[in-house]
Amino acid sequence: MSLLRDPLAALLAEHSPTCLVSDYRCSWIVDMGIPRIVFQPTGAFSAAVSDIVYTYEPHKRMEDPMEQFLIPGGIPHLICITRSELPGIFNLPRDAFQSTKESLCQCLGVIFHTFYELEPWYVDYLKESGPKKVWCAGEWPGKNRNKLEGLENKGRILTRWAPQVEILNHPSIGGFVTHCGWNSSLEAIAAGVPVAGWPQRAEQFLNERLLVEVMGVGVSMLGEGEARLRVRQRGIVGKERVREVVCELMGGGERAEAVEWRNRAAEYSKMAKEAVKDGAWFKNSGESEPTRASQNGLGGRRAEFWRFGAESGWKSEIRRNLI
Repeated sequence: MSLLRDPLAALLAEHSPTCLVSDYRCSWIVDMGIPRIVFQPTGAFSAAVSDIVYTYEPHKRMEDPMEQFLIPGGIPHLICITRSELPGIFNLPRDAFQSTKESLCQCLGVIFHTFYELEPWYVDYLKESGPKKVWCAGEWPGKNRNKLEGLENKGRILTRWAPQVEILNHPSIGGFVTHCGWNSSLEAIAAGVPVAGWPQRAEQFLNERLLVEVMGVGVSMLGEGEARLRVRQRGIVGKERVREVVCELMGGGERAEAVEWRNRAAEYSKMAKEAVKDGAWFKNSGESEPTRASQNGLGGRRAEFWRFGAESGWKSEIRRNLI
């Protein structure tokens, strides 16, 4: 990301925007002397838990990377995780996390890709732990316009990205086996579909904990306790476990647990839709909706904002929005 510093500096000098909306990893932008809003593409739960682990360092007491430890800090849920399941930034020097946190404290505010009702305690924690402002942007109801192609006798052949949003919202879908990436997690929540979490990397293990243990909208493909440890050590989920979890998730309409997952998923789906109605994301973030003249205290000037970053949806490019 730091390789973008010189090209960005040249563009700022040429166009003189009023404010910059950037990816959270671009902490070096703080040195460029331009007001900055940070876009955080993850949820509040994973961000808050990461901050708590950074603060208390419980993982450093674990000699075995597969040994579970309890997340400290007085969070309202009993969450256990292993050192190997933490986001990759914990493999870097402590300065990497510190520089990012300091830059967040110096920006005008942080936009999280979540909605308040989904993870209220964790949004409130983030408001108190650093950034001047925290906004919850809600689940953006984008449409994936790619179509299913190549219908043949033996099934469907997908030659491009599957239209995941459309698929999840189809009435025949009863569950979603997901790697727990945050976009997929939010899409499942918005569609009201229960999940089988199969995390692989980054903050996906934390997202799995949110979906399964905090929200209660599904089951872990990796299992719990000793069973989870064995799966993580082997690095393989056996076909028997996959069959078991899928049957458990679908439930045949009769398993009490599966019915509860579906009911909770439906409730969260309603919340997600309410969160993006008529500026509700500002109200539910505890902020009043800004006017064009007073947005972020920039006065009556015609504000020229730049979006800058490398996350999905921001396209590794710089785009200009005149407000």
